[in-house]
Amino acid sequence: MTQIPTSKKHTDAPNAKLVGPAVPSMIDMDQTLSQLSDAGAMLEESLDASEQFLRELAIGASSPGIGTDPNGKHAPVEGANLVGLDPMDPKFIDRWLMEASRVFESGLGLVLVNTAGKILESYFKGFDSVPLRLQSGMLSKIAKRAMLDPRVLVSVSSLAEDDSEDDPSSQTHKGNSFCVNLNRLSQITERPLLAFSWRLNQSSGYALLIIDASSRADEKIGVCKVDEQQPTDSRLIQLERSLDSWYLIKRCKWAIRWFQRADWVKTHPRAIGIPIVCAILSLLCPIPYYPKRECIFEPEFKQFVPSPVAGRIAKCQVRPGDRVENGQLLANLDGEEMKRELATAEAELEGAQKKFNAALASKSSGDRGIAKVEIQKAEAKIQSLRDQLQRLEVRATTDGVIVQGDWQKSIGMPVTLGQNLFEIAKLESMTAEVHLSAQDLGQIKVGDRVAIRTDVAGGHTFVGEIGRIEPRAKIEDTKAIFVADVVISDPHFELRPGMKASAQITAGWRSLGWLLFSRPYRWFLNQWIW
Repeated sequence: MTQIPTSKKHTDAPNAKLVGPAVPSMIDMDQTLSQLSDAGAMLEESLDASEQFLRELAIGASSPGIGTDPNGKHAPVEGANLVGLDPMDPKFIDRWLMEASRVFESGLGLVLVNTAGKILESYFKGFDSVPLRLQSGMLSKIAKRAMLDPRVLVSVSSLAEDDSEDDPSSQTHKGNSFCVNLNRLSQITERPLLAFSWRLNQSSGYALLIIDASSRADEKIGVCKVDEQQPTDSRLIQLERSLDSWYLIKRCKWAIRWFQRADWVKTHPRAIGIPIVCAILSLLCPIPYYPKRECIFEPEFKQFVPSPVAGRIAKCQVRPGDRVENGQLLANLDGEEMKRELATAEAELEGAQKKFNAALASKSSGDRGIAKVEIQKAEAKIQSLRDQLQRLEVRATTDGVIVQGDWQKSIGMPVTLGQNLFEIAKLESMTAEVHLSAQDLGQIKVGDRVAIRTDVAGGHTFVGEIGRIEPRAKIEDTKAIFVADVVISDPHFELRPGMKASAQITAGWRSLGWLLFSRPYRWFLNQWIW
């Protein structure tokens, strides 16, 4: 492939020194601007030379009278005049196939392959292309064989008829190469086929031409450049050359587009400079920063009601959701077992008193001391049981709503001393626990305004401020979460404990560039730097 020429220009600056940011006064601004100017000039020269080369290549390929000598170099060809074959024309390939069909007076197919024989593009004209397109693997094998053999590949069916030892054309065919895959393809298409390829020097590839030999077009192959001893046809030479130039330009279209854009930028510096300056200024423009985070509602004030004694649930008066007042009866505990223990303790007290009286009568100081201890133990047990029997009622210790403790379905269940039976909360004031990440701690602080919205409340927005941020993180779903408390007033009881919502935090002002690139920047640091 022909290399695109570029111009190079080196600028020597022996006196230039690399100075750190600590001594900005030592930077030579004139020398720096001069180096930047030289680099820009070098780039412009390279782009101009590359674009000029491609344009000359396209013009030279489409100009009449340009051919190729046997050594592969450009040479003028007399009588060559193919009108309309401009490699820059969007309809070039259709006109090329039409002109090639006129030369061979037959239908043909054009297959472009790389140096490994892989099919890149294919075009067909004059016969049904469906069988050929379906046999892409077979076409690839034919292309590899044609790339290795400089002669024309002929299918068996083209030799089956009208060929004899006395026929000169038959002798020509017998000297040509034979390809099994081309014979199979000929049987599939039900017509004799010829195939040959030539190298596309400029675009680094090969072109494979499949020709329908039904109309004896194989007799015209002798004028093609398949044998260096054969004379060349100027029209075929120009077809080869124009196809090579077209395919090179097609592969380099992206470069041409960039050349055109570079020319436009050079001729309209303000048209590109003003938008860039405006984009940079817009990135510096401050805008309000409203991060959104998840939150959960919990009561601000809540109190637990423990079991006063160990026993069993005899009766429950309330259920979760009921509003209660201070001192209201919530549940009753079963005291039958305590009553039996009390009767036993009273009997033990009576027995101990009898032992004490007997010891007094016998004047036995030892028995009197033991009986006195048993009397004290029995009296203490009786006093304890009587106190417990008086505490069998569980009453509310504050006003509020029962949020936990449904014992109506658990009558008779044993409870222990101090076990939490009910949770009473004041729902007029709720706390929204906003979940913050570690990065949020540098952007969100105590006192920031928070707007909380939940769908259950009919789209009503609750407003509050961050009153406290927990100093210690808690783990939720393998993530470290810092909880920020926001007190919310709810006089209409629209919120419930455990309800989830979305919190929008007013965290001051940030630049547009920070909002757009802060997350990608942190991701880049975490993935590639740390």
